[in-house]
Amino acid sequence: MLSIFIATFLIICSISLFSQNEDGVRNDSIFTVGPPFSAFHTHIPIIRSIPPLSLSMPIDVLFGYIALDSLSKFYNDSIFIAIRGHNLSTAFMKLEPSNDTLHSIWKYLYKMMDYNPIIFRQYLNELCISQNGNIKYNFFYDVGVLLAKSHYIEHPLKKRIASAMIPDYILKVQVVRIDSMKAPIASYGDTSKYKYYNISCIVLDTIKGKVIPMDTINISENLKKQEEKSSISYRFNFVISTNSYSQPRRGYSNTPHPFPKVDSLIFDKSLEIMRVEQGQELLVFLQCTNPLWSKTQDHFQIYTIPFTSNSGVMPIIDGMVSDVNKVWSDSTWIPYSSWKEKYNEVVDMIMNKKY
Repeated sequence: MLSIFIATFLIICSISLFSQNEDGVRNDSIFTVGPPFSAFHTHIPIIRSIPPLSLSMPIDVLFGYIALDSLSKFYNDSIFIAIRGHNLSTAFMKLEPSNDTLHSIWKYLYKMMDYNPIIFRQYLNELCISQNGNIKYNFFYDVGVLLAKSHYIEHPLKKRIASAMIPDYILKVQVVRIDSMKAPIASYGDTSKYKYYNISCIVLDTIKGKVIPMDTINISENLKKQEEKSSISYRFNFVISTNSYSQPRRGYSNTPHPFPKVDSLIFDKSLEIMRVEQGQELLVFLQCTNPLWSKTQDHFQIYTIPFTSNSGVMPIIDGMVSDVNKVWSDSTWIPYSSWKEKYNEVVDMIMNKKY
């Protein structure tokens, strides 16, 4: 009981000491994000404390943020900077999967991301934009390296481990509406073709990422799976880009984690068009990326990740998941229930160092 009391006391003290912005507006002047720049972005109010601690968080998530914030402050220590040089990322990459430090980092990063991916990304980005200089950016980059490390480990299940560790969200969804855009702001290649697809969907199952930004909408009657339910449901938006499916990619041919095969059920390579349809069920692996900032809001694209299984999208037909890269089975199809069981086994490996 005494240890629990001391831990709670320390957490309360920590929360009271961290910087807060009670007005919900950034102190520094941040450039304004206009509509053209925030197309297909999800808009989220800025976090009001750094780190974003709350007594409603699970204890492991609280301690994870406290530890991560302490490490970020340690990056500003001149002695540590002199020791660090530019080799910390290299040191992270050299850690073996059996290393206790790597195991602990993966465990707490997974829990923090799973609890609330948006806040996790907001916190890391806040460290970048609230400080002048490169120290905070390097810290942000090194956290990413720790996640990417799962792609480089020598382990027969490394693709599954990477698929669990790297995404912010893993969701089973049903497509409601598809919007598209020909030329993004920072476009390249043939801008006459549709490049970006904003997918509005219903979340059918949450695998990773418990807090999801969604809006209440009326669901069309032609979505058969919703006919027996209320016409009111929740819409979630994410982005797919055809740029993520162009293969082979320059500079990636010799990497330890080559880009996966393109699933023809999702992307027509010859025509360079997406095949996502209304009512279709998908298993998606997503990351909050391409951040933009204003004085009161953060703007993220919730984006399919092109370096996990099936370029971040696995179609589901009649309860069967398309697995063209055979990441989760020896076949190109696996029942959704079996896929989910295998995924939970991977999470158990990450939590308990069973790899």
